[in-house]
Amino acid sequence: MKILFVFTLNVGLAISGFAQTLEQFRQEQDSAQQALREDRQNFEQQYVKDFNQFVAERDSLFAEMLRERFREIELSRALQITPAPKPTIIPTYPPNTQPPANQEVETDTASGPLRRSRSLMLPLPAQGDERGYTPQRTQLSFYDNSLFVPYDVRMQLPEYSRYDAEVLSEAWVSLSEAYTKELIHSLYRYKNQFNLNDWGYYQLVRQFTQQLYPSDDARATLTAWFLLNKSRYRAKIGYTDNQLYLLIPTNCTVYSATYYQFGDQTYYAIGEAPNSLYTYDQDYAGADLILNLDVQNPLSLGGNPQEKTFSFRYGGEAYQVQLAYNARAIEFYQDYPEVDLRVKLESTLSREAKESLILQFQPLLQDRTSEDAVGLLLRFVQTAFDYQLDQTQFGREKYFFPEEVLHFTYSDCEDRSALFTYLVRQLLGLKVVGLQYPGHVATAVGLDGVEGEYVERNREQFVVCDPTYVNAPIGKVMPRYAQKQVELVPLRNPYQQWLAEMIWDIASSNGVYPGANNHNLVVDALGNIYFAGYRLSPQVSEGQNIYLAKLTPNGKVLWEKTLNGRGNDVGQYLAINSRQQVYLAGRYEEELRLDTETQLNTSAIGFFVAKFSPNGQLAWLRDVTTQQPDLQQGFVAKLNEQGKLMETLVFDNTVAERGIALDESGSIYFSEQYEAATQRTRGISVGGRSVAENNASLALDVAETLKAESDRLKEQQYDPTIAGLFAVIHCIMQSGMVIPGTAALEALDRHNPAFRQDCPEIYANIGKLKFMKNESGIITIVNEEGGNVDFDKMRIKDQAKIRLRTFDDGNAQVDVLTGITVGKAFVRFNLNHVKLFKQDGSLLFDYDNDHTQVVMNLREDILY
Repeated sequence: MKILFVFTLNVGLAISGFAQTLEQFRQEQDSAQQALREDRQNFEQQYVKDFNQFVAERDSLFAEMLRERFREIELSRALQITPAPKPTIIPTYPPNTQPPANQEVETDTASGPLRRSRSLMLPLPAQGDERGYTPQRTQLSFYDNSLFVPYDVRMQLPEYSRYDAEVLSEAWVSLSEAYTKELIHSLYRYKNQFNLNDWGYYQLVRQFTQQLYPSDDARATLTAWFLLNKSRYRAKIGYTDNQLYLLIPTNCTVYSATYYQFGDQTYYAIGEAPNSLYTYDQDYAGADLILNLDVQNPLSLGGNPQEKTFSFRYGGEAYQVQLAYNARAIEFYQDYPEVDLRVKLESTLSREAKESLILQFQPLLQDRTSEDAVGLLLRFVQTAFDYQLDQTQFGREKYFFPEEVLHFTYSDCEDRSALFTYLVRQLLGLKVVGLQYPGHVATAVGLDGVEGEYVERNREQFVVCDPTYVNAPIGKVMPRYAQKQVELVPLRNPYQQWLAEMIWDIASSNGVYPGANNHNLVVDALGNIYFAGYRLSPQVSEGQNIYLAKLTPNGKVLWEKTLNGRGNDVGQYLAINSRQQVYLAGRYEEELRLDTETQLNTSAIGFFVAKFSPNGQLAWLRDVTTQQPDLQQGFVAKLNEQGKLMETLVFDNTVAERGIALDESGSIYFSEQYEAATQRTRGISVGGRSVAENNASLALDVAETLKAESDRLKEQQYDPTIAGLFAVIHCIMQSGMVIPGTAALEALDRHNPAFRQDCPEIYANIGKLKFMKNESGIITIVNEEGGNVDFDKMRIKDQAKIRLRTFDDGNAQVDVLTGITVGKAFVRFNLNHVKLFKQDGSLLFDYDNDHTQVVMNLREDILY
């Protein structure tokens, strides 16, 4: 990745060497910017006042409830993993007797749902601090990463002589008076930086509270309870005998933890808990997330990877693979609660482990049939690891995450099943189900036309693959379990992760493009596919039209819908409920029509949410635009199932996720950023002048404009190395300019003439590319010669599309909609986005469908 994003980098860095400024460009912006600042200041003052009142009333009601509604409850005894005895010595195939081929294994009811939906990751807005506060900073050590977290000293609680309903109510009021927005947003940023799941966020909260108080101080538990609720996570607190206990709901079973059932939701006690305690029923308003313990995104905790070499034989050939794992990820898993087998079977690996597996195994799997490829992976897991029972190794039953198999010397059946499941899903994209026998765990893979024992789910056959039965081929069950009933553990379909890539490749070739790079495709329970974006209107004056389509599982179009108006309209996000009703969200200009009937009107730019039946009938269409002059703020609109707008809140766009999601009650959440809707210029301009698409003579004007913006950013303490790149982003967004490759070459020839000779191929490729500003904030990268342009490990297709965003903290992000990949010749991943950090010149690259992330510093890792 040494020259990732090199075209933009060279444009931005080369123009930083110019000595000229473009005063005209600056003057044209001053008046509009001043008016915007005044509008923003007025809005913020009123918003802070109104929102403070709203939060204060909510906190007051909650504190009053705490004072009056505590009651004693009995906690249920902790569930334990108590399987039947496992084999102490695993058999080797072939046994003395073999079960007949093509025999269906008797199965029990599948455990758990296939997929659990979750809400968008949006922090509950904390009130603005009208009095002002002096932030304190504390340092946390989070898996060998040093973190600095700001907080309000008013969060420090006094020592309490007792803990009861009255004291907890008083403590809530006291904590509510502190300014928590900056603290919560800081924790969210670290969550994103390390690619943590909800358990990781909880660990961040605990680390912070234990910096404020000793770990055995009840005030640490009390503060963690408060912060989780303010971060939108449901959490209750209980007390007995002057001790406090945290109760948290999760999306799966947690073993070895006592629990209490509130309605249909299980709340687990964190740590040791008594048989009974006092707590309350009503959750804090706005805390609507339950802790999701799935590990779907590769951890990015840093540190040097550890490596091991593994050997195995298959098909008469000997193989040796060198695999890496992340030691900090292993530490993270050591602190994890013991959870469902499903969580382990669906878990991903760290970036280091994932990419080493792909690089080592992809060449071995090339040109093999699916059956042969599964056979090779099965033999690797069966024979490359030593077997030992968990009770012998740990003194208790412990399910491994797949990466732990690479770390520990020994593993047993469920551990190997977790690693094998990951390999088959990640490398081959095949469906897998877990098989839970009494005292044994294996897997079954969705393979067509393969002989052997199988299980059936939803009319699909899955052939048994036992990662512990040494040398056993596909379709063979360990003899001692051949006549045992097995419980299926259904897992998400990995093919759906790849589906969006294939759908958008086909759609883009037919003139339909995504308006966002997430939440734009959903699959219903029957495998039908819905996707949404935009396409150009046949009438040029009508700009872009919203596009929504439903396909059968094999790709046949069932129906298509187009919503259009007088401007550039974009379908961005989709969600689907259990009744296969589809929700579409996006933005529009002036009006929005379905067929010939006008549905919505706005004076400029608006946002909408629409609901469609499974057969494509429009149930309702609602405008969710708010009066918000701050063009960089994010917002979230909450609607009920009938389309009534219940609430609209403004967020710091640095931490809010964009998209649409449904909660358990059927409410719809739509989150976007106003800035994404401000780009509605038809045509292209530089410094206010209309320019032709191919006007290369304006290369110097482009460079001068960028130089002026780069100088301004350096004065604002942007890292000098990355200021030029931020200048590129700002000028494209603000003025809609074209940045032709000729401008970059002009700058390179003037200020880095050796570049032409040192990097002739890159130099030539830069000249082929240019950015072309498009409507609705979508930018097309045009290759003058068509085809692909490669920059080291990055490949840019002609007509690749990106979207730019800037944030309140001054950082920026490049969202890739289509056409940019990273990797090597035989291993390539779609690039999702690149985040740019102004302070130190770091770049965060997010790629692949599991959102693998890596941070690189522009100065240290890319340029030098």
